[in-house]
Amino acid sequence: MINYKEVLLKKFQESNNPKAIKRYEHSLCVAKRAVEIIKEHNLNIDIKKAETAALLHDYAKFLTMDDFFEIVKENNLPSEILENDYIILHALLGPYVIKKELGIEDQEILDAVKYHTTGKANMDPLQEVLFVADFTEELRPNVENIREISKRDYKRAIALILEYTINLLISRKRKINPLSLEAFDYYRKYLVLDLSKIKKVVKTIEDDHNLVKDIKVYDARQNTPYYDFVIIATSPSLRQMKAAANYLKMEFAPRMIEDGDFWVLIDLNDIIIHIFLEEQREYYGLDKLLKDVPEIELD
Repeated sequence: MINYKEVLLKKFQESNNPKAIKRYEHSLCVAKRAVEIIKEHNLNIDIKKAETAALLHDYAKFLTMDDFFEIVKENNLPSEILENDYIILHALLGPYVIKKELGIEDQEILDAVKYHTTGKANMDPLQEVLFVADFTEELRPNVENIREISKRDYKRAIALILEYTINLLISRKRKINPLSLEAFDYYRKYLVLDLSKIKKVVKTIEDDHNLVKDIKVYDARQNTPYYDFVIIATSPSLRQMKAAANYLKMEFAPRMIEDGDFWVLIDLNDIIIHIFLEEQREYYGLDKLLKDVPEIELD
C-alpha cells in the first residue's frame, strides 16, 4: 500500500522550494480537518479516500509555468486554461500529474483536487469537504470564525469562504475564476436566514404544550461563530420549565442541557435556548446583555 505522506514529502523536497515543509505540514492538517468534518457531520464519505485527496490536493503546488504548459500539451487540453491565475493552476492541472505519477484514477479524488481552490456549483460531498478543510485547517491564520461555523454548518462555511475569497480577489484586482462565481451563486442560499428550526422550537415549547411565554429570539450570527441564534423564554413554574427541556430533548437531541435551580440552558448546536422562571430572568438580565443583538420577530 502506497504511503502518500512519504510520496508527498519526497515530491515537495525535490522541488527545493523553501516553502516545501510548510506546505507539507499544511497538507497533513488538511487531511486531519477533512476527517474531522466528515465525523462532525456524519457524512457518508470514505475516510481513506478523503485522506488521500486531502494529502495530495497540493501535489502540483511547486510546478512551474513550463511544467503546466507541458501538461496542457501532453493531455491535449485547451490552451486557455493557462490564462488562469498561476495560483490556481496546481489545482486545475494537479489531477493530471497525480494520475500520471501516482497512477490514481479515482475520479472522485481527482475532481476533489481539481476544485479545491475555485469550488464549483453543486459540489459532491468529497469536493465540499476538501474545499472547506483546505480553508479551515488549524495552521491557517485569521479564519477562526469560519472554522467554528464549519463545525456546525459546513454548507454555510462554503458560502462564506467563497464570499471571502471573491472579495479578497476583487480588492487585490486579481482575476476571479468563473467557477468560483458560479459556486457562490449556488451556495449563497446557505447565507439566507432560515427560521424553520426556530419556529419548530417555539412550536414545541409554546404552541404545542404552552410551557413558556415572553419568547425573545436574537440573531447572533454577526456576533459569534459558535451559534446562530439565542432564544430566551419565561416559564411559569419549575415543573413547566423542566417539561419544556424534556420536550426539546425528545424533539432535537441537544448537544447539552444544563440545569440550574431556577433556569435551564439547552444547546441545540446552532441555537442556544435559555428558559428562566420570571424572577430569575429579570435577575440575570440576558435580554439587556443582548440589547444590541438584532431581535427576530416571528409570525
